[in-house]
Amino acid sequence: MSSRLPFSQINPDAYLYPDRVSSTGDRKQLEEPVRQWCAYELIRAYGIAITNIEFERPVRMGSTIHRIDILVSHEGKPSVVVECKKPTDRNVAKAMDQAMSYADAPNIQAEFALVTNGKDWQVKRRIQGKWCAVPHLPREIDRQKSEPITDLLRGLDVLAPLLFKLDQPLAGEDAQRFLAAMQCFFHGTNLLTFEIDRDLLIATDNLLRVISLADEHPNYRSGKLASAVKHFESYRSRKGFAINIFSSHESIPDEIQSLHASLMNIVETAQGLSGGEVFLLRLDVALAEYGMMQRRRDELYPKRTQSLHGTLRDYLNYALVFHLNVSLPDHLDNILLGDMRGYCRSAWEQVEVDNRVTLGEFLSIWASVLFSKTQFWKKRPLH
Repeated sequence: MSSRLPFSQINPDAYLYPDRVSSTGDRKQLEEPVRQWCAYELIRAYGIAITNIEFERPVRMGSTIHRIDILVSHEGKPSVVVECKKPTDRNVAKAMDQAMSYADAPNIQAEFALVTNGKDWQVKRRIQGKWCAVPHLPREIDRQKSEPITDLLRGLDVLAPLLFKLDQPLAGEDAQRFLAAMQCFFHGTNLLTFEIDRDLLIATDNLLRVISLADEHPNYRSGKLASAVKHFESYRSRKGFAINIFSSHESIPDEIQSLHASLMNIVETAQGLSGGEVFLLRLDVALAEYGMMQRRRDELYPKRTQSLHGTLRDYLNYALVFHLNVSLPDHLDNILLGDMRGYCRSAWEQVEVDNRVTLGEFLSIWASVLFSKTQFWKKRPLH
């Protein structure tokens, strides 16, 4: 993320585009220090050329002509619409609606909308036709930043199995392997998850552990479910969602049902969350729905897996566009999908091998534990 300096007053003698400043009239003078600071930060922190920054670009809204505070262009096309407000203006949501409406104008069609009052700095990005909150402007605008190639390779390593099976029917063991691959992807952080809130990421990891293991290991699953609930609750509390309907039941499906209701409440009332967190919460809802229906490892839930595919695709599309500026092929584009799966096939085959080895190791360890307990009770003297 680019390191912006705190808001500071710019000397009026150093104002950019002073002819555009004087033409705005007294009404905007309280906003002008914020606009000048913002313009300098776009240049300093994001490496945007001053020649790509424009003040007061006219934009037609119905029969009225409005003016964009700052318009950033990229390769000659509008890229970022910036709406600046005076420092005492706290109505950021209204300002963002204004910025997005300018960005949507036929002669603008910008990809980003940014709002700032000197303290708040909020960004939204148009992804697949929808405006999504993002933490900051992307790396391709900030030419001074780069990531180690090992981070990219590590991220692709855990992503590849999901890309191979994405949108394909899942049955029995394949469904469990797919869920296990999702758990590996959301375990810890990688290039596509690092901006996600830590509690939300840990909760998702644990929820996936519960569901991917079906009913084979109830004690382990109960512990992981308790951990998932704890971290979801921590996330919910810090984000200011007052309604708490987590509860405790003896049945894991009943506990997941309670969790599902709470997650639905967060999604339906979500405000001020990043696009990545919203997409991940929707995926968590789909996972909880799957878990509520899950009774045996080999049962099939085509409707539930379809929901998982859709919400996972939404999250991955967001993360790939935001972090790497690449997108998934359309789910109906058989040619590009075939190419993608061809590249990722070996990764999925490795998941199948790892799953067999892991299960075999677990059964071996479990058998050793049972044998040890049996020997202990045989040797223990009777009283």
